[in-house]
Amino acid sequence: MNEAAPAMIAVVLGDQLDLDSPVLQACSAVVMVEAAEESRRIHSHKARTALFFSAMRHFAQSLRERGYAVHYRHLEQGHEGSLVDQIMSMVDQLPKAGLRMLEPGDWSIEQAIKKACQAQNRPVEFVEDPHALCSRKDFARFAQKRSQLRMEYFYREMRQRHRILMHANGEPLGGQWNFDVENRKSFGVGGPKAVVASLRFAPDTTTKAVMAALESHLPELPGSCEAFDWPVNRSQALQALAHFVDQLLPQFGPFQDAMWSGEPFLWHSLLASAINLRLLHPMEVIKAACSAYEHNPERYPLATVEGFVRQILGWRAFMQGLYWLNMPAMSRANYFGHQAPLPSWFWSGHCQMNCLKQTLLQTFDHAYAHHIQRLMVVGNFALLAGLEPKAVADWFHAVYVDAIDWVHLPNVMVMALHAMGPGISSKPYIASGQYIARMSNYCKQCAYRPALREGDRACPFTVFYWDFLKRNQALLEKNPRMFHAIRQLKVMDTATLSKNAQQAQRYRDTIDSL
Repeated sequence: MNEAAPAMIAVVLGDQLDLDSPVLQACSAVVMVEAAEESRRIHSHKARTALFFSAMRHFAQSLRERGYAVHYRHLEQGHEGSLVDQIMSMVDQLPKAGLRMLEPGDWSIEQAIKKACQAQNRPVEFVEDPHALCSRKDFARFAQKRSQLRMEYFYREMRQRHRILMHANGEPLGGQWNFDVENRKSFGVGGPKAVVASLRFAPDTTTKAVMAALESHLPELPGSCEAFDWPVNRSQALQALAHFVDQLLPQFGPFQDAMWSGEPFLWHSLLASAINLRLLHPMEVIKAACSAYEHNPERYPLATVEGFVRQILGWRAFMQGLYWLNMPAMSRANYFGHQAPLPSWFWSGHCQMNCLKQTLLQTFDHAYAHHIQRLMVVGNFALLAGLEPKAVADWFHAVYVDAIDWVHLPNVMVMALHAMGPGISSKPYIASGQYIARMSNYCKQCAYRPALREGDRACPFTVFYWDFLKRNQALLEKNPRMFHAIRQLKVMDTATLSKNAQQAQRYRDTIDSL
C-alpha cells in the first residue's frame, strides 16, 4: 500500500490570493508575509502597498474561516529583511516540510526562493499558475514556431483555443479578428457624455488598519491613500466586475483610447488589480463580457466586447508569455541605448506639459492611469526624450496599483519603450503632440502648442518626436510600419532638421523645467 505524500507548507504571495489555489491542497500550514523591504525596494505607491496588504489580510482571514493554519507576519510586527528571507525565517519555525507555491509573478523572487531552498536542502514545488491563459511551456512552443513574435497571431490562436467570440467553423464572429478602427474615437470638443461613476469600496476596518500601519512604518512611500477605494476581497471584486459589465462596458469600446481632464476613469473596467491579485480569474472576466454580448448584442456591440477581450486574452496573456520567455534579459533591455535619468517631476507631477501633469497627478492620487495615458503620454515621452528604460520600468512598478513584475515590465520594455527591438514589437509606439491633441483636451490647457517645433511654446512631444526619428533613422527606415513617418522626415530640409535638433537639445538640457 502506497503511503500518502507528506504534507507541505503552502507559501502564498500577495498576488496569489485565490481561495481555490491548488497549492492549498493537503498543506500543513500557510505562510504569508507583509515585507516592508519589498515596498521600499520598489518605492511603492502607498495605495499599491495598502491594496496588497489589505487584500492579503482579508484572504488570510478567509483561509482561517476554512480551517487552514495560517502563519501571517504583519507589517506592524516590525520584522526586517527581504520577502524571501522572512518567508524562510517563518518556515524554519514550523515542522520540517517542503514548500509548495504558485509560480511567482516576479522572476527575481522565484530565483531567490529556489536559492534559499537549495541552501537549506528544502524541497520546493512551483505549481503551474491556473490563472495563466497560456502556460509558460505553451508560450515557449508558440514562440519556437516564429522568427518574430507578434501579439496578433498569438491572440488568434488564443481565441481559437479558448473558443472565445468564435463560430463553430473556426471563423471569428463578425468575420474579422479585431475592430481596432472602431475603438479609437475621441470625444470631440464636447467631451465625454453621461460618464457613469466607478463603483467605490470604502476602506473597512482591515484596510484602515493597513493605512495606519503604512503611515507609521513606511511614511516615506510616494502617493496617498486618501482616495483608496479598490476591491480588496473576492466579494468586492465580483461586485466590481458586475458593475463594469452592466454599467460601463456598453460605452467602453469606442472611447477606450480617449482622454479628458478631470476624468481619470471614464468607462474603463478598473479590474486589472483584482485580476492580477487573483481575486478574479481572467477567463471569468472575459466570459462575463462575452455573455453580455450574446444576450444583448445591441447594447453590447461586438466591436466593444472584442476590444475588451483583446486586452486580456491578447495583450495581457502575450505580455505574460514574453516576460517568462525573456527574463532576465528583458530587465536590462535598451535597444536605443537611452541613458537619461527621470525628470524630477516624475515624482511630483508638477510640470508644464498638461498631458503629463494630468496623468501624473492622477497617478499619485489614485495609483491609476488607463492604458493610453501610460503608453502614449508617459511611455511616449520617456521614449522620445531618451529616458533610461530600467528607471522608467521601476517607476511604473512603483506607482500603479496593478503593477506586478510580469505585468508592468514587458508593457514598459516591449510596448512603451521598444527596448527589446523589432524582434518582439513591430514598431515603436510614438507620436507627436498632435496625437494627444486629437485624443484629449489636454493641449487646450497647456503652455505648449502641439503643432509648433520651434520657440518657447513648441511642444516637447513634437520636438522630441522628429528628433527621435532623425537620430534613429537608420534603425527605423527598414521597418515598413514606420514608412510614412520616415518619408515625412526625408522631405524636411536640412535647416528645419537642424533647428529641431537644437530645440530638442535645449529641452533635454532643461528637462526638469519642462
